[in-house]
Amino acid sequence: MTSDSVESSDEPISVTKPPGEETNLITELDDDDDDEQHYECPSNFGFRVPYEVKEVEGKGRALFVTEFVKQGTLIWHADRGVLSKFDRRKLDAYVTSLPHDDAKRFLDHLFAFERESTEHVFRAHGDASLVNHSTRPTVGNLDHYFKLHKQHLQIDQSWFLANKQPFSPHLCTVALRDLQVGDEILEDYNFYYDPPFYVEICDKYDAEYAQKAAQMYSDECA
Repeated sequence: MTSDSVESSDEPISVTKPPGEETNLITELDDDDDDEQHYECPSNFGFRVPYEVKEVEGKGRALFVTEFVKQGTLIWHADRGVLSKFDRRKLDAYVTSLPHDDAKRFLDHLFAFERESTEHVFRAHGDASLVNHSTRPTVGNLDHYFKLHKQHLQIDQSWFLANKQPFSPHLCTVALRDLQVGDEILEDYNFYYDPPFYVEICDKYDAEYAQKAAQMYSDECA
């Protein structure tokens, strides 16, 4: 069994961003009612490694590590507050309230895990939504790591215990190989699940659900 020791602290991770980039403003629907909740979060919310954001021709913004990252290192975890959850009713109501182009952009950045539920989709706040697709990904979840290396990866959970944060093995990404300075953080969108209700809503706005985006950008990003 492969073991990975992840050093974490309460200090924020340094992130280099292009001029004009600011803290993310989150808009979400509360689980208990339809009132919109507005609050700010750091752009590196959930990340455990330093990175920078760059504009890449033909792809838009992308994330690149700024130091060597060993295979198996925890890259990102869905800490408490990182994800917003939408069921069909709340998602439909929210995108209907937006101008068409804004609704499309919002839908482009949602995802779902089949093991979680076929009735919900999630939005990751911060720069996690900027991770691009590749058929040769550099990061993936623990299931992806096992499929690639035929080894289970054990994550050091000391930071989560110290900060009273729950650890979710299927809501994290790890380095699938050693990453050199300047390597892009890429994941395979084919590992995500598209609930039928989400695909239906996306089609109304010509938005890119995971499998559609994977097909569209496979050759470009691989």
